[in-house]
Amino acid sequence: MNKNRGFSPIEFYRYVTEPIPKKDLEIWFKANDIICEKSELFFYFIKSLYLLVNKTYLGKDLVHEEEDITNHFKWCWNKVIEDLEREGIFFKKEGPHYDYFWNFFVESFYGEKYDYTMNKVDKFFSTLFKINDRKTKSELDIYTDLYKTLENNLI
Repeated sequence: MNKNRGFSPIEFYRYVTEPIPKKDLEIWFKANDIICEKSELFFYFIKSLYLLVNKTYLGKDLVHEEEDITNHFKWCWNKVIEDLEREGIFFKKEGPHYDYFWNFFVESFYGEKYDYTMNKVDKFFSTLFKINDRKTKSELDIYTDLYKTLENNLI
């Protein structure tokens, strides 16, 4: 490894393309206290959010001001949080989890051709949160960070 630049090109390619053996995934999940039921809950939370954002977004022709986009996302976020509270599941309304998803949707959804983007978003999170599917090290790092962020904001 080149200490000045991080990964060598070959190491980086492996990081983003080569699936980790299933046995190593199981060890990773145990070492990071990842619980299947929580993973399913977190995927439900995420999927509820991106489906609501997609279903209620009127498009960039009507929602193009930054304030309108912010209000739309906040409304969707609060609705998902409130729906989960009715089921006895409580997340903090603000924090790193909110910041993560706000930035994610700003970068990947708002202002883009959203029908195409939503298919990519669905595939991304579905793949990430299928706990029994093999993952690359890159996917596993993203998954673990997101899992821990949501876990830390679960009340």
